[in-house]
Amino acid sequence: MNRLKHLVIHSPAIRAIDYASDREVVLAVDSSWIAVGFILLQLGKDNKRYPSRFGSITWNEREQRYSQAKIELYGLFRALRAVRLYIVGVRNFVVEVDAKYIKGMINNPDIQPNAAMNRWIAGILLFDFTLRHVPGKDHAPADGLSRRPAAPEDPMEDDDPDDWIDNAYGFSIALINWEHSPTIRTHACPSTEYYLPDTHSTRPSTFRISVLVSAILPDKMEIPRSHKAVTQDEFLQRIQAFLTDPIRPPDMSELNFRRFVNYAGKFFIHADTLWRRDSHNRHKVVLRPDRRLHLLTTRAIMLQMRPAELTRIRADLLKSRHAHVRQYIRDHARSFRDFDFPRGALVLVRNSTIESSNDRKSKPRYFGPMIVIRRLPTGSYALAEIDGTLSKLRFAAFRVVPYHPRSTSHISVTTILDLPSTEIEAITHEPPPTEYDPWEDPEEL
Repeated sequence: MNRLKHLVIHSPAIRAIDYASDREVVLAVDSSWIAVGFILLQLGKDNKRYPSRFGSITWNEREQRYSQAKIELYGLFRALRAVRLYIVGVRNFVVEVDAKYIKGMINNPDIQPNAAMNRWIAGILLFDFTLRHVPGKDHAPADGLSRRPAAPEDPMEDDDPDDWIDNAYGFSIALINWEHSPTIRTHACPSTEYYLPDTHSTRPSTFRISVLVSAILPDKMEIPRSHKAVTQDEFLQRIQAFLTDPIRPPDMSELNFRRFVNYAGKFFIHADTLWRRDSHNRHKVVLRPDRRLHLLTTRAIMLQMRPAELTRIRADLLKSRHAHVRQYIRDHARSFRDFDFPRGALVLVRNSTIESSNDRKSKPRYFGPMIVIRRLPTGSYALAEIDGTLSKLRFAAFRVVPYHPRSTSHISVTTILDLPSTEIEAITHEPPPTEYDPWEDPEEL
């Protein structure tokens, strides 16, 4: 066995990854009910594949009972996590699997049956790669590694995969939230740091205002505070002193000391700063009293910009809604038909009230035929019965479809169409439509 290990280590076929090269780095992954096998390799200059690392991760009894689709997805997640340190800086990363449905599962995480699979997909999407399907007959190396049973010398994992996903996404969210908040030091207060909006953005910046406000503020200014707030600050200072030097205060009883220790466990010291613990790893810094005034100043400046921000948000939202309407019209241009019926045309009216009925098959789908009297400024139609009875209802254009009679014979059954246009407009008069404001009535879109 030692000789075999020696030959594998010194084999010229195994090469290190060339991170400066643009050649493909391939991770071949295959899962079975025993384990997941993976091989990390790179294409050489001679277009041959040279492996760099390979291995397998065996399943426990619970994981061995996963379905084939679930175990393939889980195996891909575990393989990517196992080689995460060796693919940092890879420019052209490709993942090869022999299961075609993996791509559909990754691209549609919302249709997965349970939350565990969605978490694995979230972990997989942390990596930037191209997914490639390989036939099973060409995927033998990774398949062979997936058949290896567990051995006593297999290393144990240090952390839980679920905790790794939480920590990775927590770091990503923090990075996104903070990457556009540059730290600016002012000349008036060299020890004060301001976290302001992105200076490269086209939005108004508060940099000049912050410098002006910090310049006119006195060096020491006390904020009026209640006695309870001052007592709480003193208590936090005692917690910081206890965490720095854990010595029991002499004036504290046994019961109060236990309560004090329990409450102090919600805090910790890092870089001489007191932090409040958070269960989601979003720990919060406890600001010193001399820093709070500058924080309130920055917040007040941001509130002054609120009307301008709301105006910009309203304009962006309205622009986005109009763009969606135009896109919808383009996508359904062939299904949109405006017949624009002239006066006297015979039409049918779609019975839209039965669309949500369970017994709609036994009810009439259309009413009519009816006669078009005129089209109103709102786009709807004023219709009349064949016998000349004018309907008080107004019919939306999408409900009105043409009626094709079998015979073209004409019988004079009504005289309403022979009336002058002024009388017809007087009969079917409606107040002019108000100008449409999609912001006040968003449901219209």
